[in-house]
Amino acid sequence: GLSLEAVVDWSKTGFNFKSEKDVRDSFKNVNFSGGITAASLFWMAKQYGWQANLLEPNISKKNVTHAQGIWDAGNDANHGHSYIVRKKGNPSGLKIYPLNAKKLYINGHDVTGYLMVPCWDNHNLQTIQFIPPGEGKKLNLPNASFDGGYFICGQDRSRIYVCEGIGQAWAAAEVSGKSSVSTFGLGRTETVIKKLKLQFPGSE
Repeated sequence: GLSLEAVVDWSKTGFNFKSEKDVRDSFKNVNFSGGITAASLFWMAKQYGWQANLLEPNISKKNVTHAQGIWDAGNDANHGHSYIVRKKGNPSGLKIYPLNAKKLYINGHDVTGYLMVPCWDNHNLQTIQFIPPGEGKKLNLPNASFDGGYFICGQDRSRIYVCEGIGQAWAAAEVSGKSSVSTFGLGRTETVIKKLKLQFPGSE
């Protein structure tokens, strides 16, 4: 919720401040779908002794509410979705963004008909990944963070295979008869494994 002018004013107090242009250039790199985000700013500030007050926005709660409203608008997925057909996947736990819902654009793409893969942290929805029925890139919901979330396939939790994407997770669960998890990105593997060990201490 900070304005760029507020960020510039704050940055001027830093020992390494050079110019307003440097601050503005750095600010352009803030990506609300992941990486350096507004949450990074709060985290860095806390490392140097800043303490939250009652006016600090509850970023996690806002993300969950935003994602949940979009998730609730979806229809249950079925075996006929072309991505599920191509990957020989399982529609269980997935949805499709429907024609009759309010138009939703991500990076300029209308996600109507896209497969919706939820990212859960226990029972809390963190964000959603959208997969097109045809060719195209997977899209992540803006202004929401994956945090410690994942998507899990299969019911037998005695062994859990940790995979990057939903296609790999489907394959692992199908072949092994055990559970598998999509981390939504290779860089999140360690974070998700730590969370899984806490939530499923008896699993391999």
